[in-house]
Amino acid sequence: MNHNPLDLYKLFLGLQKKRRMLALALGVSEDEAGVNLGYVEEAVLRTLDFFDDQNVKELAEGIGVERSWMSRVVSTLLERGLLEAFTPETDRRSKRLRITVTGNDALHSLEDFVRAVIDETLRDLKEQQILRLAEVLTSFADALGASRSRVGKRSHPVHVQLSRISRALGVFGSNIMGSGLHLSQVYVLEQLYRSDTNGVSINDLNIVIPLDVSTISRTVSGLVKSGLVVKKRSETDRRSVILRLSSKGKEVHTDYRRRVERIFGTAMAQLSESETQELFSLLRVVTAHMPVKNSVSDETLVIRSLAQGTPDKNITLLLETVVGKLGRAEAFSEKHVLFQNEEPVAVCLVDRDFEHGAVREIVLGGKDVSEKECAALLARVF
Repeated sequence: MNHNPLDLYKLFLGLQKKRRMLALALGVSEDEAGVNLGYVEEAVLRTLDFFDDQNVKELAEGIGVERSWMSRVVSTLLERGLLEAFTPETDRRSKRLRITVTGNDALHSLEDFVRAVIDETLRDLKEQQILRLAEVLTSFADALGASRSRVGKRSHPVHVQLSRISRALGVFGSNIMGSGLHLSQVYVLEQLYRSDTNGVSINDLNIVIPLDVSTISRTVSGLVKSGLVVKKRSETDRRSVILRLSSKGKEVHTDYRRRVERIFGTAMAQLSESETQELFSLLRVVTAHMPVKNSVSDETLVIRSLAQGTPDKNITLLLETVVGKLGRAEAFSEKHVLFQNEEPVAVCLVDRDFEHGAVREIVLGGKDVSEKECAALLARVF
């Protein structure tokens, strides 16, 4: 059976998005692997935990980021006492880095959080399927030529292999698979490619991309300046801006897809047919149900971000109650609704500056909702 490398790439991208969405729901920012540790910082600690010591150049090359970026990350970790620098006896001109006891403690603390996120990500798989997924991911990481990582007692085997794959593909840097693109750009370009006919708004991107809206806005602004994305005012809502790929953007996206096809295809060729089939099957189960950002729930309360389009009658009435008339509500680029027992009870309307993502105005209110509940709604949205 023939398997398309691009289909496997989409499954991997979906898995990474799901994992980051769930981490965001637990209060971690989009650039953090866990509380107070960024993805590159985690990669540095894991690398030094495995290799004992390295220099900045070796870390940058192994993790796949620019040397200047790695220097900044290392400086931060040194200041926090998570790393220490030393001069080896055999080469007094060399400066090496190693993880400290505090760094090991931070890495171990991270494992509990990571395991909780991965367990939730893989909740649709049975225990034996999770173990098998870790095995086939190991084979795929080896096929990509990924460097090895130490698997600690608290480490989740799936997370360890996903980290290896991410490093091999250059996901942590600004040159994924040699494309010159970084992850936030890939997320935006892929979403615009899927929505080429109708285009999308910043709010549409904010719902499905596991990044905060300011990062998305900055990324879009950069892509517009580079000529990869074009924007124009919506014909139905003059306050809304619709985004599409430009001709140049389509060429860049096509080149990126060719790189994916070549790299994933080469790695897949080294797997057995049964391994390939299992990898596809297991990832399809994991990515069948994707979380939506800003959709947070408890026993009776659910918060949902509204995409473009006309809201239903109950939501429209609530919007009119809060802002006086529906036409005023349409002036806002983001609409978030709090539901109680599936009934809309409060809204949060946000008007952002398109270029920078800065909030210009917020309208918050509802019917029979206390100030405390409104504050909770605001906290969940932001």
